[in-house]
Amino acid sequence: MSDSDDVWNASRGATAPNATELPNVGDLASKVVSEVQKDFLMFLLGGLGQLVLSFVLVPVILVLVYGGMGLGMAPGLMLENQDATTIGLILGMLVGMTLMFAMITIVVAPMWASTHRAVWKYLTEGEKFTYTAPFTTFTQDLPKVIGFTMVQGALIGAGMMFCYLPGLILAAALMFAGPAVYVHRLGIGAAIGLSWRHFQQNVSWHLGFFGIAFLMQLVLTYLPFVGAMLLSTLMPLYVLLAYRHVFGDGPMPRGVAADL
Repeated sequence: MSDSDDVWNASRGATAPNATELPNVGDLASKVVSEVQKDFLMFLLGGLGQLVLSFVLVPVILVLVYGGMGLGMAPGLMLENQDATTIGLILGMLVGMTLMFAMITIVVAPMWASTHRAVWKYLTEGEKFTYTAPFTTFTQDLPKVIGFTMVQGALIGAGMMFCYLPGLILAAALMFAGPAVYVHRLGIGAAIGLSWRHFQQNVSWHLGFFGIAFLMQLVLTYLPFVGAMLLSTLMPLYVLLAYRHVFGDGPMPRGVAADL
């Protein structure tokens, strides 16, 4: 296993063919700031759609979760049976939460993928993106995008059940899988394999890369409205800057056969 000696400096490791070094994670963060300073309004408006969606989803989510709990408790309450009421409450909550996660995945995942593609066009073609970024390619590869999001969520969620750390490591390992699906249109297994192999070869760099992303998310989450809007565009920008450096911006990622 080859790895970086210092994740904060460009490192020479076993990456895709013709890519001689990994990007400095500090430089990536600086590049994000530099790009935002060029056109702050563009990056802000790019996240408007997801902010509006969050206001719509919150009451729907509350109805699903609490409605499921209420319906589950109803038979036990009618029978005046405490055990049946408790069981119904738990089952109703589980059904409501399942519906909630399914709805979020079906709606949010395609918007997230569309935003990535808009940012990719900005990086590779100089095309500006607007508030329509989450919607312009919403339907592209829809089943694959939703399927990938579910697989990724299941893997990270399973890892989180073991004292969080395995889940965080998996999240770091899969950071390049999303871009491989969204912009290079790889299959779910191929995309996960691509990101996992790069993680295995550059563990320290990936952990540093993920650490910056985690910190970015933590800081922006605490900024009302503006933070949520910027997070929707700055996170794809940060990840895609690194992804492009490592795998290029050709029709397929460097080192991946065109028939995958």
